[in-house]
Amino acid sequence: MTEPYILRRTKEAVAKDLPPITEQIFYAEMLPEQRKRYEKAKSQARNFLLDGSIKKQENYNTIVFSTLMKLRQLAIHPELVKDAKPTSSGKFQDVLEQLDVLVKSNHKVLIFLNLLHI
Repeated sequence: MTEPYILRRTKEAVAKDLPPITEQIFYAEMLPEQRKRYEKAKSQARNFLLDGSIKKQENYNTIVFSTLMKLRQLAIHPELVKDAKPTSSGKFQDVLEQLDVLVKSNHKVLIFLNLLHI
């Protein structure tokens, strides 16, 4: 369902001059206000999908995809969602902290984003 919306580029196409990758995985918790907004949106989406009215609509896939995208945006940073109130993001704060440590250690950092607005 999401294949038409995903662009995949290989390392060979975009990273010819980069050093070997060093990957670190960090798990970030949502901040309380962020989690509250996420859970509310998830509950609304679930209720909408379960009430049966969506099956009558021709654009079922579009609605499901946009709902998943909204939840993803809320998980990354709540301000990515249109008309959002300013709210902090646990993930964004963690990235900034890690970036600060790496820059102070004179490391070069490359950050890949999947969304255009932050």
